[in-house]
Amino acid sequence: MAETPLSSEDRQALGPTLAEVADATSIMVALKLSEHLGGRHVQVPKVPSPQSPLVKAVGSEAAVAICERLAGGWLYVPIRPGERVRIRVMRAAGIPVCQIARHLNCSERHVYRVLAEADDRQLSLI
Repeated sequence: MAETPLSSEDRQALGPTLAEVADATSIMVALKLSEHLGGRHVQVPKVPSPQSPLVKAVGSEAAVAICERLAGGWLYVPIRPGERVRIRVMRAAGIPVCQIARHLNCSERHVYRVLAEADDRQLSLI
């Protein structure tokens, strides 16, 4: 289920908890978990029940992957992980800038600025 490995910048912006979730599932699942359960401690069972907060937040398949990796403890889910990561991921998923701004409650100009910063860093690597 895991997708492309996280960059060190994305890992730092997400924080250790959501980076671990992203490693087990995907960055989109980690961001979705933060949206639905951010600011709370969530118990991670060995096997999630259909009523589990994890299943309700991210779906059965992703919850099972999280539980396989982090079972038996508590997971603190940050409220709002790195907004820059969120903007880049949403844009890479094809979401229009106006919808990203609306969803994150920020200006379109801010979204464009973050995307331009990411482009500048990519060009400096070439």
